[in-house]
Formats: sequence, structure tokens, C-alpha cells
Amino acid sequence: MRSRDDEKRPDVSAALALVIDRSVTFAVIEAVVQRAATVPVIAVRPFDRYRGRGVPEGCVSLAIQLVFQHPDRTLSAAEVQEAQDAIVGALGGELG
Repeated sequence: MRSRDDEKRPDVSAALALVIDRSVTFAVIEAVVQRAATVPVIAVRPFDRYRGRGVPEGCVSLAIQLVFQHPDRTLSAAEVQEAQDAIVGALGGELG
């Protein structure tokens, strides 16, 4: 029988679209996300990469999925939004 403490807390997914220099690696993006997040991020996954019309020369458009999950409780919508805002600010500040 599983105890209530063994139950996994719900996760929250969010997607971000970034326009970044083509030389920026996913590892760098993931490191910035993890460093900037104000709540635990259990996964950062790229799911779309585009280079072409509408994207500046030398850049790519990269879409990433973020998965937030606190080990002890359910995250509030405000906490997730605050984390997203911090991540977007850090990505913009560190990667341009």
C-alpha cells in the first residue's frame, strides 16, 4: 500500500520560444534555466528548432518545454509564472 508521502506531486509544463545565436548550445540554455529558476525544474526539453524565413541571419528559433515540480507540495500558478519570468529574464540577459 502506498502512503500519501509516496505520491508524486503534480508537475506543471510550460513552453518557451527563443531566438538565439546559432552557436548557443542546448547545454548552455539548460544551465541558465536551472540557475535562474525560482522553483525546481525537473526537465528542460527542446522540441522544435527552426532556421529560415523570419529568423535573423545567424540565429535559430528554439522551442523548449520546461517541467516544474516541487518534491513536497503542489506549485501555485503564481510560483510557476514567477519562475518563468525569472528564466526569461536570465536567458535574455545572458544570451541576448
